[in-house]
Amino acid sequence: MTDLYEELYLSRSSDTADIQRILAKQRNDWTARSVAMPDEATRMLALIDEAERAFATDGSRTAYDEELASNKAPGTEPDQDVARRENYERFYHAAEEYFENKEYDLAETAISNALKNAPADGADYRLYILASDTYFELDKYAQSLDYLNQAIVLKPGSAGLYVRKYEVASRLGQQDAKDRRGMTDQLVNTLRTAIRKAEASGELQLAAEAQSRLAKLLFVRMRDSSEAEAAQLAEDALSVDANLEGARHVIDTLDHERRRREEEQRRKEEDERRRREEERRRREEEQCRRMEAEARARREFEDGWMLLARDNANNRALYIAKGIIAQMPYHRSSGKITWEGCTLRTWLNNAYYNSLPAYFKSRIVEVINQNPSHLGWRSASGGNPTRDKVFLLSIDEVKWYFNSDSHRVAKYQGASLWWWLRSPGRRLVYAAVVDSDGYVDVGGDYVEDDDSGVRPALWLDL
Repeated sequence: MTDLYEELYLSRSSDTADIQRILAKQRNDWTARSVAMPDEATRMLALIDEAERAFATDGSRTAYDEELASNKAPGTEPDQDVARRENYERFYHAAEEYFENKEYDLAETAISNALKNAPADGADYRLYILASDTYFELDKYAQSLDYLNQAIVLKPGSAGLYVRKYEVASRLGQQDAKDRRGMTDQLVNTLRTAIRKAEASGELQLAAEAQSRLAKLLFVRMRDSSEAEAAQLAEDALSVDANLEGARHVIDTLDHERRRREEEQRRKEEDERRRREEERRRREEEQCRRMEAEARARREFEDGWMLLARDNANNRALYIAKGIIAQMPYHRSSGKITWEGCTLRTWLNNAYYNSLPAYFKSRIVEVINQNPSHLGWRSASGGNPTRDKVFLLSIDEVKWYFNSDSHRVAKYQGASLWWWLRSPGRRLVYAAVVDSDGYVDVGGDYVEDDDSGVRPALWLDL
């Protein structure tokens, strides 16, 4: 026959009403512990059911006491430790009441007295749990952890006690953060043990709670090395209970970061798309500007140049400016000079050439010009052949390409003006010119004369 007094720590000296009140409190306590300690809670609630029937009335209690006494072995002496046990039970229940009323300092005193009166075989693990909870509320986490460890020694299979140990040790680690990594490793090991024991005993809810705590711990403190494990633990925990805070924190944070990365990626892709679109638009605008510039160059070319001849064999054509483009000397100093060394040739093939539109300039063909001696004055040598991009016509060329004087007339700023040829005049201090009325003056003018006009010619690639 079960001795309910010993199993439930009931005092034989208490009246029936007090026992009923203690049993009601124990039922509430063990019902609350049914998740953390399901096996023990089931056993204790069954004992409480039996006790509530036995101590329902004074009469039922008397009948129980008589039956219990009759089951005692003949000759058994009274328990010499009865008074000590009754004191232990009294202080234990007093500690429970103080704790329930949040009088934690009085609960601490009652626990101390209960431990002093503990039976010879030691205190019950429930007292150690109560002591741990009391010191926890008093912020004495080292003492709380010590008593909880003693409870675990007595109940090593309880996963709930390991979960509670994690909570106490976490607070202790917050008080003393000297060895944060060492404390983290201890907390991780505690929760892994809790998960293992809960799964072994089929306590799925408790295992999920431990997984949730471990997921958050790994995610917050060891994310660099344990993010994948934290995520898996969180998913496992939420598959059992979708409202577990730690697991939900991990999954929500990962989802938020994933969405943020995706949004950042979308922004980058959108920025890249806009950049490419802007680049495409810029290229199109540049192409349009280039085409417009080329069109203007063609119009200007058509307006400012006239065709003299075509060389179909070489796919090129000779053009000359319709009008005179500038007034400047054939050479900037007096003296003998030929086309090869004159300053006008230098200007035409450098400064003037570089000022031409890119479209126009890209089509200019560099040619080798022959520079024959003046037939009328053999002492006036035409000089060496020259490689020219832009040049002046020779006496022979201007006569060949223009069939009359009137066709050779050219204007500058609205007035007809005479213009230089590259051929020498009657002496090398002269250069041939076309008169303002189109007549070819082979005798020429002084090379330093700055009143003569410039009418360039060039070959263009067709």
